[in-house]
Parts: sequence; structure tokens; C-alpha cells
Amino acid sequence: MMIALRYIQQDNYDLRFPQPNQTTPLINLSDSFITYEETLPPEQRSPYFPTIKNLLIQVQAQQEAQTEAENKRTIASEQLKRHNRVMNGMLDRILVTLRAKCFGRPEEAQAWGFEVRQGTGNILKPDSRADRVRALQQYIKKSKAARLRSSSPSRRWPR
Repeated sequence: MMIALRYIQQDNYDLRFPQPNQTTPLINLSDSFITYEETLPPEQRSPYFPTIKNLLIQVQAQQEAQTEAENKRTIASEQLKRHNRVMNGMLDRILVTLRAKCFGRPEEAQAWGFEVRQGTGNILKPDSRADRVRALQQYIKKSKAARLRSSSPSRRWPR
């Protein structure tokens, strides 16, 4: 259906339509239109009533879905920030341990997933999140392997 509008300059009425990017006024106008049309008997309703009503229902459902998605995104963002803080705290404790364990032999820290500055021998904390995750994965892998070696029966009981 195409709506035809004619503008007459001598008319006493002033028609103002919301811009398409002004969603709230557009939804309010549609809601007012639906409310008004529902007060009329079916034979007096506008032919656009069912179309506008269906579109309004779809828009409202979409807005609810968008709000829910935004809430989930916010929750996920806060969880990620919290996990990053925990990860940084773990890395700090691991670095203290490695610096003590590898004192005088900082190159051994590379096997645990950390880089060493060649000139100073300092064990470096990874900069990016991806590097921190990689270092933690390597550290976990290495510590599991070390734990398995130390708990194997051949190590506990001499032959």
C-alpha cells in the first residue's frame, strides 16, 4: 500500500512526521495511532491499521531483544574484566615464584611460558591479554607435567 500525501499551503493544519531515525517518537506515534484506531468500529478503521499494528508488535519485540542483548553484553564485559583482574593477580604471584625459583638462571622461565629480557635477565610479564593467556596455558601445562613426574611410582620408590 502506498500512502499519498498532498501538501496544500493554504491549509490550517500542520503535519509533522518523525524522521525515520527517531525511533521513540515514531513508536509513540504508532502506539497512539493504534490506540485511537482500536476505539473505532472495525468498518471505520484505517486500511493501514493492521499493517501498522503488526509492525509495532515486531518493533517492540525487537527492542526487547536488543535490550536483553545489551544487558547480556554488559554482564559479559564485567565478567571479562573480573577474570582479567584475577588472571593478572595470578600472573603476579607466578612471576614472584618463578623469579625466586629461577634466580640466577632466568632462561629457565622461558620453558614456563615467560619471556626473558636478554640484557638484564629480567623475567617479563606479558603485555597483551593474548600473551597473558598463552603464558598461563604454558605454565599450567608445565606445572602439570612437573607434578606428574614427581608423583609417578618410579620416582617415589627406588628400585
